[in-house]
Amino acid sequence: MERVLDGIVSDGKKVAGRVLGRYIDQIRATVRLPSLLPNTLNVNLQFPYRLRPDFTISRHDWAHHEDVSFEACRVGDVPAVIMRTSTNYHGDHVLEIMAEVNLREALGVETGDAVEVTVFAPAD
Repeated sequence: MERVLDGIVSDGKKVAGRVLGRYIDQIRATVRLPSLLPNTLNVNLQFPYRLRPDFTISRHDWAHHEDVSFEACRVGDVPAVIMRTSTNYHGDHVLEIMAEVNLREALGVETGDAVEVTVFAPAD
């Protein structure tokens, strides 16, 4: 079952790209996206979204201080994954989305633009 989440593109803290870049090979192998980029598109939602992980990397399986979970999704026609850390820095109202392309460029979106994120889980 597919579910569409409506959100607004927001600016991030520019931390994800630096941190994820150190671990990108392990992340790519885990989520099975061989060209995954180590940056995220942040999307603010009107309502919280509880992640339903398809993949998780335990903090014990890599040299990082927290677990990271990933849920498969699609942004427009682009396959992607929602990335969420165990500390969930942004909270449940923000999705951090990774893809094999730069999502801002591929979708032609900027901060403040509306986007639709399709997840493959039933509604709560």
